[in-house]
Amino acid sequence: IMLDIDHFKAINDKHGHAAGDHAIREVAAIMKRHVRKSDLAIRYGGEEFMLILFENDMNGTLRVAERVRADVESHAFDWNGTPLRLTISSGVAIYPAPWISMPDELVARADAALYSAKASGRNVVRAG
Repeated sequence: IMLDIDHFKAINDKHGHAAGDHAIREVAAIMKRHVRKSDLAIRYGGEEFMLILFENDMNGTLRVAERVRADVESHAFDWNGTPLRLTISSGVAIYPAPWISMPDELVARADAALYSAKASGRNVVRAG
């Protein structure tokens, strides 16, 4: 699962980089609540994250992605008394799949699904 905080630049621009850092930490904490000890939750760069779920099918992976998305949307983010409304968009890809033979293809597929989620209006999960 590749995740991205929607409109993250606006948070930094309006509230400062410390608020953005706080948002990243909070989203990471929410993600970690939804993964098993055998899974990985990582920051991929900037405001992008990856959840690597081992031994999970597409339906199970989509359910995890949707739970994370819903929890971020409903979470009461607070920055020094100022409420911040955050949402995330997610792209999901799984391996093994007939169209994926290399690890970088898995990442590319999840990234393309994330791009589709962003293009469709954000705050959604898309499968790739």
